[in-house]
Amino acid sequence: MHFSPPEIPITLGHFYLEAAHVNTRTAVSDYLSRQVRVLCWVMTHPRGHQRALHAMNTWGKRCNKVLLMSTEKDPRVPTIPLEVQEGKDYLYWKSLAAFAYIYDNHRKEADWFLKADDDTFVIVENVRFMLSIYNHSEPLYFGHRFQHFTSQGYMSGGAGYVLSGAALDRLIQHGYYGNRCTSIDFHGAEDVSIGVCLDDLQVKAMDSRDVYLRERFFPFIPSLHMFPSSREGVPSWYQLYTLYPQNDGINCCSDFAISFHYILPEEMHLFDYLLYHLRPYGVDYKHSMYDQAMYNLKTDGKHRRSLEPPKPAVIKTVAGAYSSFVKILCWVMTRPETHATRAAHVKATWGKRCDILLFMSTEKDNSLPTVKLNVQEGPDFLWRKTRTAFRYVHRHYIDRADWFLKADDDTYVIVENLRFMLFNYDTQRPIYFGHRCKDKSKQSYMSGGAGYVLSRDALDKLINTGLPAHAPCSKRGQGNEDLQMGKCLESIGVRAMDSRDLYSRERFLPLALTNQFPVDFKKHPWEHPTTYYKSRKGFDCCSDFAITFHGIDPQSMYLLDALVYHIRPYGIDYKHDPSSDSYEQ
Repeated sequence: MHFSPPEIPITLGHFYLEAAHVNTRTAVSDYLSRQVRVLCWVMTHPRGHQRALHAMNTWGKRCNKVLLMSTEKDPRVPTIPLEVQEGKDYLYWKSLAAFAYIYDNHRKEADWFLKADDDTFVIVENVRFMLSIYNHSEPLYFGHRFQHFTSQGYMSGGAGYVLSGAALDRLIQHGYYGNRCTSIDFHGAEDVSIGVCLDDLQVKAMDSRDVYLRERFFPFIPSLHMFPSSREGVPSWYQLYTLYPQNDGINCCSDFAISFHYILPEEMHLFDYLLYHLRPYGVDYKHSMYDQAMYNLKTDGKHRRSLEPPKPAVIKTVAGAYSSFVKILCWVMTRPETHATRAAHVKATWGKRCDILLFMSTEKDNSLPTVKLNVQEGPDFLWRKTRTAFRYVHRHYIDRADWFLKADDDTYVIVENLRFMLFNYDTQRPIYFGHRCKDKSKQSYMSGGAGYVLSRDALDKLINTGLPAHAPCSKRGQGNEDLQMGKCLESIGVRAMDSRDLYSRERFLPLALTNQFPVDFKKHPWEHPTTYYKSRKGFDCCSDFAITFHGIDPQSMYLLDALVYHIRPYGIDYKHDPSSDSYEQ
C-alpha cells in the first residue's frame, strides 16, 4: 500500500512550503534525489502520531518516500499498523517488522533505507550527499556510532541510521525470515539489537563523519553538542558509549550535518525555516571544496581521512561588496549582571559581523569591553540609558558609520540582511527601521527588543534637535525606551519606515524563535496586540532575509550561528539578485 504526504498537511494548514523561493537553485539536490533514492520510515506510536505528522510534513517530504510505522491505524494520519506489541521492550521487534514491511512492499522504490524516530529531524539532502560515493549493492549502514556489544559497534537509534539496499536484503532474508536475528533481545534497546544482528550478518558499520572528522548524526538536540557549558545536560553514558572523540563549539558538527534528536514539533518547523528559507544575503556555500574531498575519498579504497584543519565553508563575495558600501555601527544594551551570560555571546556570534560593535552598560568591563554610562541601572531608566548611549555614539562615531543599530543583549542580528535592506536607502534622509508597533501617535514606534536602526541623518537630528537640554525629547519620562524613542523621532521629523520585505513578511522579529512557529495558535498566539501590521502564519511570518530575533538565549545564539552560516542542505543555493528582492519605498 502506498502512503504519501498530503499536499496540505492535515491539521497543519498554516504550515506549508512556498511553491518556490525567488532565486533558489536546486539543480544539484534534484539530481541527487534522482540518483540516490532514500526511503525514510519514522518510528511512532499512537500517542505520537501528531508528532510524526510534523516530521512527515517538514523533513519527511524531501525523502523519495516516507512511511510512518505504528501499531494502530489513524484516520487523521497515514500510519502503517504493524502487528507487534507497543512499548519500549518491543522496539526491536517493531523495527524488524517495519523493515520487513518495507522489504515486502517498497524494496524496489529506493536504494537506501533510513530509520528515524518521530522526534528526529533529518536534513535529507545531506543524507544523499554522504551516500553518493557509496554503492548501495554493498552491505553497509551509517549513523552515530556507539561502541560495546559488537566488535564494530552499532548506530544510535535516536539519531537515526541508514541501511543500504544490500544491508536491508540481508537483514530481512537472513536475519528475519531466516531467523538468524530472531533470538536477539537486549530488552528493548532497538539500536543495540539491530547492531548485533547486522554485525552477525556481516553488514559493515561505517564511519559516518565528514572528511574533517566532524559528526553528522547527533543523538541529542544541537545545543548539547555545540555549546560547551550545556554538556552537563548530556547523560553520563554518552561519553562512555560514543566511539569517536567529540568536539565542542561549531566544530562539533559537520557543515553537512544529517540529523538531530529530541526535536519538538515547533522546532521542526523552525529548523525548516532556518535551513530552507532563511539565509544571510550574499553568503554562498563553496561546494567545490567538499566535492573534491569526497572525490579523494571515493578513489581511496581505504577511505583515508584528511588531516587538514577545517576550512571555511562559505564565500562572501556579494556580502563583502555590500559591507564596503553600508557601514553599520551596532550598539548593544547590556547590564553588569549579563555581561558574561549574554553580551559575551553576542560578541562571539553576530556582533563580530558589525563594522563597529559597542556594549553600553553602567559598569566598565574590559573583557567586552563596555562603555560605562553615567546613568542608573534598571527598567525605569532605559530611556535615559538609551539617550545617553546615542549621545556617546554621535560624539565619537557619527562620521565612522552610515547606519546605527540598537539591539538588546538577547537579540540576534543577521547583519548581512540588514545591509541588504539598507543598501537602497540614503543615510542622509531622516529615517529609521525596525518592527513597527501600534500606539496613539501617527506613525507609531519600533520594538526595542527586536532592535531598530537609524540613518546618520536621523541620529544627527535626534542629538541636535531632539535631545538638547531644553528640547522636548529630553523632558520625556522614563520607562519604555522604544515607545519614548518613537514619540521623540516622530516629533522631530524622523520617518518610521516599513521594514517588511516585498512579500509583506517581517524582517525584525520581537518574539523568541519557537514563538514564530507555534504548533497550536490558540494556545500560543503569534500576534502581539501592539504589532502594527497583521501577522502572517507559518513560514510566511518571516522574510527569507530576516534581520533580527529577540529573546534569544546564549545556546540559541550559537545554534542560529550554526544553522545560518554553517549547516546547510547540500545542493541548494541562491542567486543573490538585488533587483528581485529589494526596492526603494
